Amino acid sequence: MEFLTQKYAQSLPERTWHALKKKINPPKPPARPEEGTILNHVIAIDGPAASGKSTVSRELAKRLGFAHVGTGTLYRALTWKLLDEKVDFSKPALVAERLKTMKIECGIEADTLVMRLDHIDPLPHVRDGEINEYVSAVAAIPAVRQSLLEKQRELLNHGPLVVEGRDIGTVVFPHTPFKFFIDADPEVRAARRAKDGEKDSVASRDAQDAARKAAPMMKAKDAIRIDTSTLSIDEVVETVLGFLEGKGLFENADAHAVKEAK
Repeated sequence: MEFLTQKYAQSLPERTWHALKKKINPPKPPARPEEGTILNHVIAIDGPAASGKSTVSRELAKRLGFAHVGTGTLYRALTWKLLDEKVDFSKPALVAERLKTMKIECGIEADTLVMRLDHIDPLPHVRDGEINEYVSAVAAIPAVRQSLLEKQRELLNHGPLVVEGRDIGTVVFPHTPFKFFIDADPEVRAARRAKDGEKDSVASRDAQDAARKAAPMMKAKDAIRIDTSTLSIDEVVETVLGFLEGKGLFENADAHAVKEAK
């Protein structure tokens, strides 16, 4: 397969997706996709902690002109809120009751995820030290996942997305044909985590995320697995762009514009 060059990739937003969107003004996609619906404007990227999926997703979204959504931020935000309110999340029923009264707002501004919990911006707090320790436990609570599932799907109304997390291709957007599972050797991921100053264990996070009953982390059957252990970010992004081209992401673009870009 002939991968896209960096020059070509950087020219894609103006020449393809956004140009086409202006011409045909397509209707907004449904928040709840029907069985068999192809969401060809959603790129799903899953993978474990420190695999590189967040950095890859952000760079990919930038190249394509898509909005970037890191769903881990949503779970971290809820974890912060519950910890701040001293809600006992070891008791799922208490968490479920609190979620019934919590106002959760999500949106996209400047191609970036924004969020409010009871009118408070939680994003400045999502990297607080103790969140790493508890986020997997909070994310395993079925009521938490269900409350955020619809919020994630509603983000489709803001336009094309690169969405990364742990259940995007299996649960959130299972019908998109553009699915990737970004992975790396456990030793490499542990070293990356330590370099970033994070104290949680990637092995422990992996075990918790894979073992939970509600939307466990796993590779979707039709997802393309990419091992980032020995690859640079640019190499991974170029690889993803090549697969996207092969899968037809750009086939609706203005043919003449694409030909010129090449």
